[in-house]
Amino acid sequence: MKILEVISDTNIGGAGIVLLTRIKSAPSEYKNNTTVILPQGSALKRRFEASEIKVEEIRIKGDRSFDLIAIFKYKKLLKKLSPDIINCHGALSCRIAAYFCRIPVRLYTRHCAFPLNKIWENKLYKKIISNIQMKLSDHVIAVAEAAKNNLTDMGIEENSISVIINGVDKIKNSSEEEKQVLRKKLNIHSGCTVIGIFARLEKCKGHEDFLDAAKIVLEHSTDFKFLIIGDGNEKIALNKKCKDLGLDQYIVFTGFMGFGVAGAAWATIIGQAASFLFSIFYLFKHRVEFGFDFKKESFVINKHYTSMILRLGMPMAIQSGCINLSMLFVNSMINSIGVVESATFGVGCRIDDIINKISQGIQYAAMPM
Repeated sequence: MKILEVISDTNIGGAGIVLLTRIKSAPSEYKNNTTVILPQGSALKRRFEASEIKVEEIRIKGDRSFDLIAIFKYKKLLKKLSPDIINCHGALSCRIAAYFCRIPVRLYTRHCAFPLNKIWENKLYKKIISNIQMKLSDHVIAVAEAAKNNLTDMGIEENSISVIINGVDKIKNSSEEEKQVLRKKLNIHSGCTVIGIFARLEKCKGHEDFLDAAKIVLEHSTDFKFLIIGDGNEKIALNKKCKDLGLDQYIVFTGFMGFGVAGAAWATIIGQAASFLFSIFYLFKHRVEFGFDFKKESFVINKHYTSMILRLGMPMAIQSGCINLSMLFVNSMINSIGVVESATFGVGCRIDDIINKISQGIQYAAMPM
């Protein structure tokens, strides 16, 4: 039996974590027969593969329930995989594709409850949409009674809905030492009260309300820290609102508590090391053309050539040194604004560096002439 789980999220959120937990906790027969379909580049891919869960990527626009082009791409993939059961979660495009592919069992999981606008008061509209919904899916799973009520308000028959409450991994009890280490890492002193929100950074999750509430709390006492744990499309907007409200020193955007800034540093080190090793390999492979045999006795300093290189290279070294020294002050100013701004500046520098490589290569080649 082949089972497909389809989720359109590109960020790590509740639906993705619940799905991951369910597959990890399921019997091996279910896990081995299950494949998860994700948009290409989804942050969830690494999580699923780390748990040895099969993943298929599809080139579609992520974080969208419906996309016309995605229907045809899903249809092509479903014909290739030919599943017996499919759970489309919030991916309407895939539900349509699964219907046309005549997948034997078609499920749909509702993870949220949304306020219905006035158009749902029109009985004809509600009847048409609910009939289409039930044509596309054999059964609907709601993760809570609120989600079920939301579906029945949309005209879905109650006997077509099953409520299955989300399951989570057992929460680890942290020791006092671990708590203190984490507080130190997040720059939170021991007597400070911590309030947090755990959710994808999307408008529907209420982070703006969280920031407004934090503003009210801090008007009465400043002995608080507010943690925003998660990632998503609203990160830049929330950072801006945080600054506009003057909450910078009280709000901590933790992301997913992964490597964070340290991860970027490690990525830089690994990238530089890989570049160095590749260069050594290339030089060794073409050692005849370069006139260097890589023997131990050849690794000696030639005073004549060293002196010549220093004379030729000193002007460029002084120029680069002055530029890099001034950039220390620029980087310090950018870093004081925030992590997002610092990362954005870093990306801009990398793009500028790539553009300048061609002219620098010609310049360096011409210098010895």
